[in-house]
Amino acid sequence: MQFFYDGQIRRYISQIIRAFSFVSYQDSEGNLTQVPVMYGDLTRQVANIMRDNSENKMPSAPRMAVYITGLEMDRTRLSDSSFVSKVSVREREYNYDTNAYTTAQGNGYTVERLHPTPYNLSVNVDLWSTNTEQKLQIMEQILMVFNPDLELQTSDNYVDWTSLTVLNMDSLTFSSRSIPTGTDTDIDVATMAFTAPIYISPPAKVKKLGVITSIITNVFNVDTGTVELGGFNPDTGTDVTNTEDITILPDGSVINAGQTNTGAQGQTAVTNDLSGNTQTYDDVIVDPDDDTRPRNTFGISSDAAVSVKSPVVTTYRNFDIIVEDETARLAINKQLRIGDITWEHVIESEEFATYQPGISQIRLKRAELINPVVGTFVIKDGDKFTLEIDWDIDTLPQDTLIPGPARSASLEGTLDYIINPRTFHPIKTFGTTLADIPNGTRLLMLAPIGGKVERRQTFTLPDNIINTDTDFDIVYGHDVFVNGTKVTSTAINRDDKYTIKLDNTAPDNAKIRYVLHMNHDGADAWKGTGGEDFIADHYDIVEWDGNNWNIVFDASETDDIVYSTNLTTNKQYYFNGYFWQRSIDGYYSNGTWDLVL
Repeated sequence: MQFFYDGQIRRYISQIIRAFSFVSYQDSEGNLTQVPVMYGDLTRQVANIMRDNSENKMPSAPRMAVYITGLEMDRTRLSDSSFVSKVSVREREYNYDTNAYTTAQGNGYTVERLHPTPYNLSVNVDLWSTNTEQKLQIMEQILMVFNPDLELQTSDNYVDWTSLTVLNMDSLTFSSRSIPTGTDTDIDVATMAFTAPIYISPPAKVKKLGVITSIITNVFNVDTGTVELGGFNPDTGTDVTNTEDITILPDGSVINAGQTNTGAQGQTAVTNDLSGNTQTYDDVIVDPDDDTRPRNTFGISSDAAVSVKSPVVTTYRNFDIIVEDETARLAINKQLRIGDITWEHVIESEEFATYQPGISQIRLKRAELINPVVGTFVIKDGDKFTLEIDWDIDTLPQDTLIPGPARSASLEGTLDYIINPRTFHPIKTFGTTLADIPNGTRLLMLAPIGGKVERRQTFTLPDNIINTDTDFDIVYGHDVFVNGTKVTSTAINRDDKYTIKLDNTAPDNAKIRYVLHMNHDGADAWKGTGGEDFIADHYDIVEWDGNNWNIVFDASETDDIVYSTNLTTNKQYYFNGYFWQRSIDGYYSNGTWDLVL
């Protein structure tokens, strides 16, 4: 535990001493003199110091001394120690030029207070006097205040819930000639005993509030007095089919509709070796020349709080953003016009906003997620059009657990490497024999391997052509099934890729399944201990069980959304039913992102 001292008991003592500092006495000439109050009982050593180490000097009187006699936990006031009280406060803006507060609203804070521990504080107050009249004057002023207690306030802090307590008088000893001892003094000492119920508080957590720059509006209908969610949770019964070249993004948005697709948006580099070196594959996200890729847009989940296609929002100029890895750039109305406006202009448009590098947050809303993805950001030095973001990993989507034959249950939501099986040699990578491959090793395949590739998709085939994205020279045959029925087709070599042309036109939105038969005797590096060939398709996840490679995630068999973290790069990836990409990357339209400054 870190060192923490707030002087709480000291403040209680200080307030008790102040409670007696009002007392005065009147001498025989009618002069009023305030009685001094000190902390500490009159021990022999203290009395000797006050007499300047001389037997010829007496301690001055009248005087009062306050000292602690006991501190005990009060179990009758104990309650839930895990209780946390939250208080939100806002301060007025402070002008450092004029050194004065203005009428504008300043910073906001949330204070999280842990429950304090109750104690009973016992103190004595000794009253020294030189004669009975002097004692009676002082005691009368004190006794009329306690009926039977006196309220104390140790702090004027608004959020300090332990600032108020009371001081109760328990007993009074009118005279004690035993302090100090001896016959050389006639100072009389009266002792009053008090108790105060106090609290000792642990440190509080103070959070600074930000300014929301994107406001969801028009949800409440003033005329009917109801909340209308129309447009926020649109019907997702059917997906919209689009035969134009488009780019599908992870939040369900579609950009470049009707335009020539010159490449995938949000493309990232992936790692294919153990050293962390990166190699970029153009077909990792979307291959723009692949006519077999899906042509339908994503439906928006009915569980999402906000529609990512047409939200009702108020955002500065309704800008969209493009997120790629740990950066974000502004775009205008899905036209990918980047560089027209800087992030500083957006931030400065908010009257009360204050940009705080490394503290200000960006939040992304995703259709398939309940909570936003959050990260702190800084505006990149020398590039005011780019935010550099540090994502909070606790807000990222939860990894999907994929059970396997040998992997630890705690790692079922992760994979070890993203590789191209045509260039990655599993034996040489880990050692010299199959025994050197660690059990449970998981790999994400970026290309097919082995003697057969089978894919299932639902789409419309332009020109009855299926681009398999597989090298022509490694395939010796194929089968095609349309809505479960085998159909005739012809193989075509197109740019050294194996392409299939159907002899007859397939219906729109048909369920297409094709099987590629690869050349026999696959790569020895991927064979098991028994010499069996291993067969897997691109985007599959495979796992080594000590004897053979196993497919634990078959990309052609699922349409579900899957998340998995690459342990080599500590980056999370996202399978949307068709292909893998970074889980955060994509095009976020206005209303699906906001800033908290």
